[in-house]
Amino acid sequence: KSGASLLAQAAHRIGPARCAMRRLALDGCGIDSTGARALTRVLARRAARAADVDDDDAVALAASGAVAAVGQQSTYSIAALELADNLLDDAAIKDVASLCEKNENVEALLLAGNAVTDAGAATLLRSLATNKRVRVVDLSRNSIEMKPELRTAMADVYLAGGNTTLRTMSFARD
Repeated sequence: KSGASLLAQAAHRIGPARCAMRRLALDGCGIDSTGARALTRVLARRAARAADVDDDDAVALAASGAVAAVGQQSTYSIAALELADNLLDDAAIKDVASLCEKNENVEALLLAGNAVTDAGAATLLRSLATNKRVRVVDLSRNSIEMKPELRTAMADVYLAGGNTTLRTMSFARD
């Protein structure tokens, strides 16, 4: 059977009522840009059904160590997405930003210890202009230097975007 078929079987066994994850913790799982893209594509889907997961997504999820429960619900209710200490770069963060634009249930993005630069962090923060639920963004221990592009994006979250829910942004270097 294909990876998508096995994932569909697992989701069917779990049942739609029990697929409502509130926290997805995949810290230190070796997830790279390919895995992040597959994961965020699955989590961003609306009206997702197990049959909606294509083989490319299932293979990438399996190869990256990421596992996503796919149920028959209108949106995924994940409040905390924890992808710290992986291999995420700016391309992966672009996919996380896209997820934030499509799935307004996410409240915490814990992305410490990856390879994100100022450009990736700025992209993520700009996505929060449309997602007013995110309260915590942790980008500590990344390759962030606080360049003007990032400082502008930080200001825009609050001023231009009008995001009043974001409470914590961490860029600590350790």
